[in-house]
Amino acid sequence: CDLANGDFQLTLRLSSRTETELTMELSSRFPLQQALIGVVAADDESAPAPMRATDATAQIWMREIAFAGETGSLIRLAVVAQESTYYAEVPMTFIGGGRED
Repeated sequence: CDLANGDFQLTLRLSSRTETELTMELSSRFPLQQALIGVVAADDESAPAPMRATDATAQIWMREIAFAGETGSLIRLAVVAQESTYYAEVPMTFIGGGRED
């Protein structure tokens, strides 16, 4: 899933999947100061959790999130880069129904 706001670009993708958990990878053209991710399902809205940078460039971030496969779920994302905060809400349709592990 590609997200863009002017020159600011992010790519959110599924890195791995189990029965109850997704590992999400976020990549950015620019270093990020912070990234938060959460899932919004029909009857549950989890608090956003911090993602972790995978290296010193702070351009690739990872996070495991609980997910039971609810249809209609959304991912909420907030990132900080260059002292600006960007928000996105993305339907989880790009996750697909098949397992990737």
